[in-house]
Amino acid sequence: MTVDAPRYRAYVSIRWSSIHQQLGEPPCDLSYEIIQAARDQGVVETDGLDWKRTLPGKEPGDLDKFATDVAAMANTGGGIIVYGVAEEHGTSRAREIVGVDASDAAQRRLRQIANNRIDPIVPGVEMVSLTGDGKSVLVLSVPRSPDAPHMIGQRECFRVPYRDGSKNEWMRERNIEHAYRQRFDRQHDQTERLVAMTKDIADHLEGSSKAWLIGVARPSTPLTPLVKPLARGQVRELLEAVLRYANQLVPQDRFGRELLLQSLGDAALNPRTGLRRWIISPLADYGPEPRAAYLLVELHRDGSLAFAVDSGGWAPGQPETPCQIYAPFVENFAIDLVALASVYGRQMGGQAPMGFRIDLWKADPATPVTPVNNLRGGGMISSHLERPAGARDVRRFHPFYGEVPIEGDNSDLLDTARTIASDILHQFGISRHTVLPLA
Repeated sequence: MTVDAPRYRAYVSIRWSSIHQQLGEPPCDLSYEIIQAARDQGVVETDGLDWKRTLPGKEPGDLDKFATDVAAMANTGGGIIVYGVAEEHGTSRAREIVGVDASDAAQRRLRQIANNRIDPIVPGVEMVSLTGDGKSVLVLSVPRSPDAPHMIGQRECFRVPYRDGSKNEWMRERNIEHAYRQRFDRQHDQTERLVAMTKDIADHLEGSSKAWLIGVARPSTPLTPLVKPLARGQVRELLEAVLRYANQLVPQDRFGRELLLQSLGDAALNPRTGLRRWIISPLADYGPEPRAAYLLVELHRDGSLAFAVDSGGWAPGQPETPCQIYAPFVENFAIDLVALASVYGRQMGGQAPMGFRIDLWKADPATPVTPVNNLRGGGMISSHLERPAGARDVRRFHPFYGEVPIEGDNSDLLDTARTIASDILHQFGISRHTVLPLA
């Protein structure tokens, strides 16, 4: 297996669907040939599969029907809507591939309709164009949404759809109440799990007087249980793909840019096993409880991940100084984290965003962390380090949360990296970005 880094737009694939399930296919990229097999075998619609002969028209009723289809699938268990395949009347079986306009313009139109007519917006919706025999089908992938229930309508008239087999139905008041309760429970569970992951990672870091930035992330919706975990040899390939993508987001020739993950060195060649996870880190010691020396990556089988980096020693030509944090290092941490989440999330078949938590861990909570940056003056940047004007030490860091849009394009991920870097640096009184390009 070779893991390809995304280029310009993250490569979108659908690796598991009701079509795979009915055909008895293992998780693999959905292709035009699989659509042909679905037609030949008369694959039937389900709550996670909807055949559509044509794209929605321009009439308000067509637009509402499209929004209903998307919201209903997001409110149930997620699935795919396949445009360009006619179904057999009365049986809901695939009958004929007729093809549709699957151009970028057509996809932008559908995305705009969904965003304008569904509240809240369904996260993680992606489209895949599949071509063969001179025809194209457009597959709309709708993940099970962590933000369900989603409503359709305008002004004061809203309804909440859901899938019942191959049909859309409308939720009653008690169903809506239950759906909201489930949303709040999911959010609470996600927060608790991210906090627990942070604490677990902190237990494996080399302490003394160091300060570590910790980023943990996990899928906002569960992965299909059929997705296979990475084999040992695949871990190295994945990390190489992450490095390529991180360098694509912000190249190494930019001032202050450093690929932190590159510092894993030989540790990337020999990942260690943990409880349903791979652990990649240089070790500070090899005792009964080995601790990470300066960088730690964990890749969990459920699609979760952890990325922790010792904040000291990243300024060029400077010795490691306990509890100092170099401003460009923060930006590099943010860039590498979103690259890791995007590549690993897609590799594991995720579609919805990855929820994350960022924290700053110190062995001694009372020890302040001091911000430093390169001395600036006369339009020049010196290698000499100083505390930026107006910056402040941090004794108590405020953890924060967010989402990485794993199927987003480069601009989406850069926006997320800027947000992460800003939320860290602002706590030190620093507002300027050195490494990340302006939006």
